[in-house]
Amino acid sequence: MHHLATILITLCLCFAFLHQYDISINFGVALGYLVGYLCQATLSSNKAWRVMFYFGIIPPACVLLFLWFTPESPRWLVSVGLRVEAVAALKRIGDDAAAETVKVIDRELILMREAQLDNNAHRAKKDNEAIMTAALIGLMQQISGSEAILYYSSNFLKEAGMTSDLSQMLGELAIGVSKLLPSLVLFNYFDDFGRRTFLIGSAAGVTAVLVALMVVFIAGDQPIVTVVLLCLFMVFFSCGLGPITCKTSARLRSFH
Repeated sequence: MHHLATILITLCLCFAFLHQYDISINFGVALGYLVGYLCQATLSSNKAWRVMFYFGIIPPACVLLFLWFTPESPRWLVSVGLRVEAVAALKRIGDDAAAETVKVIDRELILMREAQLDNNAHRAKKDNEAIMTAALIGLMQQISGSEAILYYSSNFLKEAGMTSDLSQMLGELAIGVSKLLPSLVLFNYFDDFGRRTFLIGSAAGVTAVLVALMVVFIAGDQPIVTVVLLCLFMVFFSCGLGPITCKTSARLRSFH
């Protein structure tokens, strides 16, 4: 029972990390649009795009800097027999009982290897089903058009009749914020209502918005309606297809 509880806690931490990863992406998108809008509003067009590129240097530079101070994964160190290094890595991240934690990790890895050896003969078909399901969900996420909207939102807004660069930047900022907020608000409700429910609702909402966008594009010159629909698309996307896809993939694999 102790080992089962440990594994379940590890899975919960994994899912929480995946959600934080999705929030970080959405926050970066919104922050990028905000920087673009501020540069466009305060600088000349000749300088604005250069300053935007300069700001883009900051995040990877910070990541590169912090990587030098980031310890190796303790679990990986234990798996390759480097227990002393694993204890040191755990102490660096504030684990006062690092030696005991290494023993727990070691037992978990042994149990996982034994379970894998016992179940290898029966897992092939289930693994294939899990991989296929995860791949189809991921495919549905990518072909929904979310990346196209993020990359070409200014083109969409321009075609809809929004000719000012500043107004386009403001519309893009609204789209970025619409992508971020649902992830923050719904973080604690995915398990209450079920990931499947959110995934189905998200796919239905995205489909309805895409149909509405098609009608609006055919009608032409509807900038406000276009911005609202693009924001709604991101809201529905971030309610399910965005954050839940990677979580569902991890859960499918771990439960087999």
